[in-house]
Amino acid sequence: MGCMHQAKETSDSRRNTSWAELSWPPLLTYCAGWLGVCGVVAVVAYFFVDERAAYFFRAYQETPFRGLVSMLSKAGDSAWYVIGGAVGYVLLRWWYNVWAARSAYLFVSVVATGLAAKAVKYLVGRPRPRIFLEEGDGSFRWLETDWQLWSMPSGHAATIASVAMVLAVVYPRFRIPILACGIVLCFGRVVTLDHFVSDVVAGIAIGAVGALLLSKCFTLRDKNS
Repeated sequence: MGCMHQAKETSDSRRNTSWAELSWPPLLTYCAGWLGVCGVVAVVAYFFVDERAAYFFRAYQETPFRGLVSMLSKAGDSAWYVIGGAVGYVLLRWWYNVWAARSAYLFVSVVATGLAAKAVKYLVGRPRPRIFLEEGDGSFRWLETDWQLWSMPSGHAATIASVAMVLAVVYPRFRIPILACGIVLCFGRVVTLDHFVSDVVAGIAIGAVGALLLSKCFTLRDKNS
């Protein structure tokens, strides 16, 4: 009984430990794991899933299902979090430093990962699924400024993954359902033909890993709790 009780306490302790409290070596291991898994999934999706998914969801573009998914994908609009994080920091920094730090963490994570995603979009120049379906050509066109050729990575997925990781770091007990919900929301961009599957996976990698690394820059837990 004593061993079982001790094991339960250890499990609860791990569940309540925020990734931001880890030292750099294990934190970098988590980040490498995220990148490794996302990298493999993205490569497999690029060669075997992307085009098939685009053809499949083309038939759903005039349905209520597509409208619902499109509405839910607005969760990836970065303006909500950039403005909310900035306002939260300004209002809270005089009264509650921890919540001010969390607001700043949200703001910095969304902005930083969003800029990173934009930079990769510009460098890669991948046509969006709609362009691929119209032209039949999904080849990369490097250093493009046309937003229709900014499919990889998904900026919405990067934002959602960044916000999900921020919440997972701040509320470690609920990180699994938070991250799971975030990933599901990200893939709505495939249904609406705004992105290929591999674009979404790349966006998830940028958003999640970027936010996780940035967590070390802020004091996110109340030292008295």
